[in-house]
Amino acid sequence: MFQRMIALAAVAAFSMFFAAGAQAQVSPRLIVNQLSGKCLDVPGISNFTPGTPLQLFDCETNGVDFSGKRSDQFWVFTGQGQIVNGLSGLCIDITGTQSGANLVIAVCNPANTAQTWTVRPDGFIQNAATGKCIDVAGFPGVNTNTPVLHSDCEFGNPQTDQRWRS
Repeated sequence: MFQRMIALAAVAAFSMFFAAGAQAQVSPRLIVNQLSGKCLDVPGISNFTPGTPLQLFDCETNGVDFSGKRSDQFWVFTGQGQIVNGLSGLCIDITGTQSGANLVIAVCNPANTAQTWTVRPDGFIQNAATGKCIDVAGFPGVNTNTPVLHSDCEFGNPQTDQRWRS
């Protein structure tokens, strides 16, 4: 009984913390592109090789992919600004600082600012190391299997493919 009360108190504390606007999320969530309605995805079936580039793909809202395996489209936003794949435990990273550098999954390193992201209230997800935003290749980047990268933020563009929701 005592352990249950502690668990309920912890849930309440976390709920208040997250409701206050912090980036952290308790459970993995889809990251959905607002323009296309498609999700941030690790290509292949459970391909968790560090360095694998991310892509846009049809959302697996039921939690499983087309083959019936657990979806790799669910992500956790940590209190340190990292975005961690809920299935692999790997973090979103960038392959370079230039616009157009691919987003990849990588072993999480809290000291690596290239793995640190700010989720803005307007839907942009901005990298701490570069100031660039998560973007979809091409415009409009709405097709399945389109690479996801990071580019100069398009804050003034109402039709940008850089806005996301989770």
